[in-house]
Amino acid sequence: RFDAFALYEPALDLAGRISFAWIDDYRRALADKRYRRAFASFATGLQIMPPFPSWLTSFLAGILVRTAARDLVVLMPTLERDLAMATALTGRAELYRTLAVRALVAAGSNTPQYLKDAAALVGGDQRIIDGADHMLPVDGNAAKLARLVAQFLGH
Repeated sequence: RFDAFALYEPALDLAGRISFAWIDDYRRALADKRYRRAFASFATGLQIMPPFPSWLTSFLAGILVRTAARDLVVLMPTLERDLAMATALTGRAELYRTLAVRALVAAGSNTPQYLKDAAALVGGDQRIIDGADHMLPVDGNAAKLARLVAQFLGH
């Protein structure tokens, strides 16, 4: 049993504003081990990358999967469960509002709007971390989030 939980930018489209039409392309690319293509589908589909022309998105994704996002490539197959949860919970914010525990839901100020909306729709104590984006937990600034969670939990 727990009496509190904390989420950072839950990948939930609780307002029902995101199209998940990109998932089949992501799955095919992942199955074919075309990680640049899979990352580009994932990042643009979830609006983590701006909607650049496809050639530029592919180029940037190639750089990212070899540098900053190389650790994410290893985790990409595990995103399937996250995607299943996200699609099942699309538009269902009321499920979170019925939780009888304290909640901290944080988002970065430089993050896609739907993630900030999810933080607001979930309810609880909402915090926007100035200057942060979706990669905060892995971009070397995780201490900002850790301090926020520790303060929320009273540590």
